[in-house]
Amino acid sequence: MKSTQPAAVQWLQHNDKSNALKLARGALTALTLAIGMAGGSAAMAGETKAAEQASARKHYEIPSGPLAPALNQLAGATGIMLTYAPELSENRSTQGLSGDYTVKEAFDLLLMGTGLWIERLKDRTYVLRVNEQRSDALEVAPTMVGALAERPGAIQSSREAHPERQDLNSLVRSMPGTYTMHSRSQPGVSVNIRGLSGLGRVNTMIDGVTQTFRNNAGHGSGGPMAFVDPNLLAGVDVQRGSVDGAEGANTLGGTANFRTFDIDDIVKPDHRVGFRSTYRTGNNGYGNTRMFAAGARTQPEDVDGVYGIAAAVSSTQTGEYETSSGQTNEYDTTKQNPRSGLLKLRLQPNDMHRLDLSGVKYRNEFYHNYPWQLDNETYRAKYAYTPYSEWVNLTVNAYQNTTRLEYPPVEDSSYIGRKTRDDAHGFDFTNVSRFNLGEVEANWSNGARYYTDDFVAKTPEKRGANPEGEQATHSVFSTLELNYDIYALTLAGHYDGYKVSGHVPKCSIIGQCLDIGGGDIDITRREHSFNPRVGFAVKPYDWVQLYTSWSRTTRAPRVQEMFFEKVPLEADASDADGVGANPFLRQERSTNYELGVNFSRAGLLSSSDYGQLKINRFISKIDGYITPQSFDIVDDDGEYSAKMNWVNWPEQVRMDGYEVEGRYDVGFFYTNLSWTRATTKAPTTSGIELEDINSQPDRYWTLDVGTRWFDERLVLGARGEYSGSAEESWDWYETKKTPSTGVLWDVYGSLQVQKSLSVFFNVENVANKVYSYNASVDSIMSASLDRGTGRGRTASIGFTFEY
Repeated sequence: MKSTQPAAVQWLQHNDKSNALKLARGALTALTLAIGMAGGSAAMAGETKAAEQASARKHYEIPSGPLAPALNQLAGATGIMLTYAPELSENRSTQGLSGDYTVKEAFDLLLMGTGLWIERLKDRTYVLRVNEQRSDALEVAPTMVGALAERPGAIQSSREAHPERQDLNSLVRSMPGTYTMHSRSQPGVSVNIRGLSGLGRVNTMIDGVTQTFRNNAGHGSGGPMAFVDPNLLAGVDVQRGSVDGAEGANTLGGTANFRTFDIDDIVKPDHRVGFRSTYRTGNNGYGNTRMFAAGARTQPEDVDGVYGIAAAVSSTQTGEYETSSGQTNEYDTTKQNPRSGLLKLRLQPNDMHRLDLSGVKYRNEFYHNYPWQLDNETYRAKYAYTPYSEWVNLTVNAYQNTTRLEYPPVEDSSYIGRKTRDDAHGFDFTNVSRFNLGEVEANWSNGARYYTDDFVAKTPEKRGANPEGEQATHSVFSTLELNYDIYALTLAGHYDGYKVSGHVPKCSIIGQCLDIGGGDIDITRREHSFNPRVGFAVKPYDWVQLYTSWSRTTRAPRVQEMFFEKVPLEADASDADGVGANPFLRQERSTNYELGVNFSRAGLLSSSDYGQLKINRFISKIDGYITPQSFDIVDDDGEYSAKMNWVNWPEQVRMDGYEVEGRYDVGFFYTNLSWTRATTKAPTTSGIELEDINSQPDRYWTLDVGTRWFDERLVLGARGEYSGSAEESWDWYETKKTPSTGVLWDVYGSLQVQKSLSVFFNVENVANKVYSYNASVDSIMSASLDRGTGRGRTASIGFTFEY
C-alpha cells in the first residue's frame, strides 16, 4: 500500500541506521543556535519573576476542608518555611489541590477565595498575609513541616508525564516496586506492583475510575489493560501495599491512577483562558503526534464562584520499528493510530459546593495476534461539600467505564469477528472530620464504595476463553489518624464483600461436574472479609521519619476465572464446555508488613538545595493465590484429555523485597533515583499463557540526571534504565529466565525559546544496544526477532506552545 505520509516523515522512518544520528545532530545544532538566541534575550528573562523561574512543577493531592491542615500539608510537600498567625486560618476552608504546580501556583490555588495571599521573603521563606493588609510581616514563630511526611506505611510515588522524554511503560517503571507487562504491539498498560497484577490485585484507574477490561487469549495477549493516551496525561500516582479509603476497596496489593489534564493544567492561575499544543515527529517508527488543548476559567473577581471548562484532542500515527540488530516484525507490528479526547467542567458557585465533570475517550486500531479495534470511555462526576465545619468535608464520586473490543474482518482467522463489551459502574462517598483530643490532632475518614463490572460477549460463538458474567463489590471503610508531638498512629479498616454471577455450560464429562449437576447452571458466589491496617510512625527530627505497618487485604475472583470455559479450537468452537469452570474459587487473602525510613532536608549541601530519600522493606504472604493450571482427566469413555482451571494455589505465596526512592535538586542540577530488589515469583502456570508474566525482574532501577541553564530555560539530561532477569512460563510447567536488559541510556533536552514556546528532543537507546523487553509476551509473539526485541536507537524532536 502506498504511504500517505509526508516525504520528510518517510525519510525519518527509512531503514538507514544513520538517520537517528543525523536527527540527533540536527536537534543539537538547533539547540546550539537557540542557546545563542537565549543569551541575547537575557533582559527578557529578567522580567520574569524569580520565584516562578526557580520553581519546578510538582504534583499535589490535598483534600478540601479547613485551611490550616491544608496549609501545613502543602508547606510539608514543598519543603518551605511558612510563617502565619493561627487566627488567619480560623473559619476558613479550601477546595484543595489536585494537579501539577509550581510552589506559587499551588499556594495561589489553595488560598483562592480565602482573602489571603503569600509573599516570598527569601529562598524557601514565605509569609501569609491578608489582602487588605499588605504591610508589616506577621511576627510569629514559623511552621516547618517535613516534605516527606506520609501516613505510616502508605508507600506513595508520583511522576509527571513527559511523553516527549519516555513512553508510558518507562514512566510507570521509574517508580520503585512498580512494573508493567511490556509488549511491542499492545498499547494497553498492565501495571504490576510487587509481583501482583490484575483486576483487584492492582486497582488501575484513569482519573480515579477503575479500569476493568481483560481479553483472555491463549497467546499472552490478554490483560488486564488500561488504555490511555500518554499525550493527555498530567501524571501517574502509585500507592503500594495496603491502601486506605475508596481506592483500596477489594484491592490486594496497590493502586495506580493515570491523571489526565485538568483545567488547572491548561489555564495558568493568573489567566482566564489557556491553550497548549504539542507536535512531535521522529524516526524508526515514531511517526507523528499532535495534541491540542484549550480551557477557560473565571476569576473570583469576575463572578461569584469559579467556573471552568477544558477540552483536548490527540492523535498519533506510528509504524513498525527496527531493533538494534536491524530486525523488524511486520506480522506482530507496532503500527497504531490512537485518537483521544477529553472534556472537563468545573461548577463552583461558592466555597461550600463544587462539582467536577469529566469524560475521556480513547480509540485505537492495532495488531496483536489478531487485528484489534478498541474503544474506551471513562466518565466521572465528583461533588465536594465543604461547609465551615471541622466535622463535615464530604466528597461524592459517580463513574462509568466502558470498553468495546472488535476483531475486524481483515483476515481469515479463528476468532475474526469477535465483539465484546465490558461495562463498569460505581459510586463512592467519603467524609473527613478533623478535631483535637486534648493535645492529639485527629483526622477521621469514613465512607463506602459500590462497583459493578459486567462482561458481555456480543458474539458468543467467538468469545473463546472470555465467559460472560457480572462482578459486584462493595466496601465500608474507616481511617483514624492520630498525631501527637513526634508520633503518628493510624487505625484503618475495610469491610469488603463481593458477588460474582455467571453461567456454567453443560459439561462434556459429567463426572467432572457432579457438584453442580453436570453443568448448564447459573451460579452466584458471595464472600465478605474484614481487612484492618495498623501503622505507626515517629519523627525524632524534622528531617527523618521512621514507620512500620501491618495490614490484611483481599481480592475477589473474577468472572473470567470462575467461569472459564474449555472451548475447542475446531469449527464447533461455539460448543462451550463447563469442565473448565471453577465456581468454588475463594478470594485471595494477603498479610502485609512494611518497615521503612524517610529522609528529607532543605539546605543539605547549599542554602538552596533540597533532598529526599525513602527506603522501604515489604513482605506479603498470600493465601489462596488464584492461578491457571492444567490437569489430565479421564472422560466417560476412559480416554485421557486435558482441561484447564483457575485454582486457589494450595501453598502460601510470598513476595518480598526492598525499595529505594530518592531525589536531589539544587536548581541548576537535579537527579532522581528509583531502585528495587525483590523476590516476586508467582506459581508456575502451564499450557497456554493466560497470565502473561509470572514475576517482576529480580532487580531494576532508573536514574535520571539533568542540568538547567540560562535561568532554567534550557534543560539537558540523561536517563539510565536497568532491568534484571525475569522468570516467565515456558512450555508445560517449565519456566525460563530472561536475560537482563543491561543499562540503557536515553538523552533528552528542552529549551524555552520564548515565554510560551519550548522545543525539545529525545534520543532513545542512544548506544543502539541490543536487548529484549523483560516481563513481556514478546518472546511468544515475536519469535522471529532472535537478537533482541527492544527498539533500536530512535530520535524525536518537537515543540510545545503554551499560553
